[in-house]
Amino acid sequence: MNHSRQIDSSRLLPGIGILFLFLVLGQGVTKLFHLPISGSVMGMVLLSCALGCRMIPLSWVEDASQILLQHLSLFFVPAGVGLLAYREVLRNNWIPIVLAILLGTMVTMLGTAGVHRMLNRTEQDLGSNQEGSNS
Repeated sequence: MNHSRQIDSSRLLPGIGILFLFLVLGQGVTKLFHLPISGSVMGMVLLSCALGCRMIPLSWVEDASQILLQHLSLFFVPAGVGLLAYREVLRNNWIPIVLAILLGTMVTMLGTAGVHRMLNRTEQDLGSNQEGSNS
């Protein structure tokens, strides 16, 4: 994504509409198949698949996505304020919460590193196979 280019405001509303459509689709799929993941996550998976299969051109959602990402920190304000309602729960359970956050972070980092290594090996294997077939 090129951050230096101008955003086309005429593409914002359609782009947000497409993102919202995938949110609703994800929620529908999750409810229909009783999946144990959030509808918004399923919507992002469906959107990623549609973009990867080139069913939807990136240009349709790029400007809307860029605007939303520029203001991403604002979306955390309601969640942070909502935590204030659970101060007592947080105070009584802070140790398991901190341990869960640390463990989750470590698992995520190790999983990401593992996938990165696997993809690098696959890329290197493909590169060496192409070099061997060219000679």
